[in-house]
Amino acid sequence: MKVGKFYLSSDFIRKHSDLVAKALSEIQFVPLRVEHIFYRNEFLMEGISEKFKDLDVGQAPPFYEVVINASFSGEKEGDILVSIK
Repeated sequence: MKVGKFYLSSDFIRKHSDLVAKALSEIQFVPLRVEHIFYRNEFLMEGISEKFKDLDVGQAPPFYEVVINASFSGEKEGDILVSIK
């Protein structure tokens, strides 16, 4: 199964929820667990994505860095690029 974890900033989600939804759709992310980590002001996202490495049974899901780049023109958002490191 291709399971992984990453953090998303609470502020970023609050300000750009439509962009976050589009980015998660772009990487075909299916959440299994979402937890707000208060002291970090971030959400821990754990789930399945075809962009993650395939894991063996019992193997712990690795942490990934999800980078969302978007081009904006005025009030409308343009194309987004989501990279996973």
